[in-house]
Parts: sequence; structure tokens; C-alpha cells
Amino acid sequence: MQEILYYGQPVIVSDEVAEFLEQDRRREEAQRKKDERHLQFVDTDLPMIPSLLTDTPSDPTFWQVYQKMQKQAIYRDRETLPDDDRKLLQLYFYQGYTMEQIGAIYGVSKMAISKRIRKVLDRLRDLMEK
Repeated sequence: MQEILYYGQPVIVSDEVAEFLEQDRRREEAQRKKDERHLQFVDTDLPMIPSLLTDTPSDPTFWQVYQKMQKQAIYRDRETLPDDDRKLLQLYFYQGYTMEQIGAIYGVSKMAISKRIRKVLDRLRDLMEK
């Protein structure tokens, strides 16, 4: 028998249960770290995209024209996306829901929402390049 902390409370459990709970804790911690790495990549990758497309990032007129063209292209191409994908973009980018909140709506993990947002953005980017 071992005494362990379970959600901050000391509990006495058998060695097998203690081992299982420790493995489960390690699994959750590894998943959390994996999620953080993925979400960090998404958060740092998206804002950099416009700067990768031009050699003149300091020209304010260029940026105004560029942003207006991008918005027009996004609005045009967004309409070709399935309703669920448009709703996902609406929730995340326009209504400010977190990936965790969106995951709760769809009944999936925030990692699944992150991957889905990435796929929708990739599809939207492909449409804009045509």
C-alpha cells in the first residue's frame, strides 16, 4: 500500500493502482507537452505568413493593398468551404473562442481542433493561390 496525492488529496492505494495512476499521469503530461509544441507552432507560424510573401515589409502602402487583397480573397474563397469549416473559422478567428472551448462544442480535444484549423487554413491557402 502507498500513500499518493490524487488531485491534491492524500489517498492510500495498492501498489498496482499507484503504478497505474503514475503511468496515467505521465501519459497525460506527455500529451500536454505534445499539445503545447503543436499549438506553439500554430501560433508562431500563422502571423509570419505575410512577411514571407514580400521583400518590402516596411512599405505601408504595399501592406494596405496587400491586406485588402488578402481579405477579398479570403472572403471569396471562404464561401467555397463546407459549413462546418466556416463555422470553425468564425468561432476561432472572429468570435475569439479558444481551441479548448471549440473542442468542447464539437466534443473533441483541443489538439483535434488545432489540426482541423490547420487543415482548413491550408485548404484556404490553396484556394487563394489558384
